[in-house]
Amino acid sequence: MLKFKLFESETCPYCIAQNKVLDQLLPEYGDLFYGEWYEVTTCVKESEQYKISGVPTFVFTSEGQEEDPAYGFLDKGQLVGYICRVSGKC
Repeated sequence: MLKFKLFESETCPYCIAQNKVLDQLLPEYGDLFYGEWYEVTTCVKESEQYKISGVPTFVFTSEGQEEDPAYGFLDKGQLVGYICRVSGKC
């Protein structure tokens, strides 16, 4: 299963749009991924650990191995491609 940590901010319009894309993916792909959300202003320790410099930022984990962070908004096609490639189940 693909896991991700999504670093975001309440005031970031791209973060709001990113969450809307994730909501669209849940019905069809929700059983292939698991997500955790981190607010950069309150989750300072985690943000520093991953050297988060902008939001939204994804940190993906596949088969126990963390990938390099993906910075910026990911559209539906980009996320579906990543989920399918990593899970091999699409």
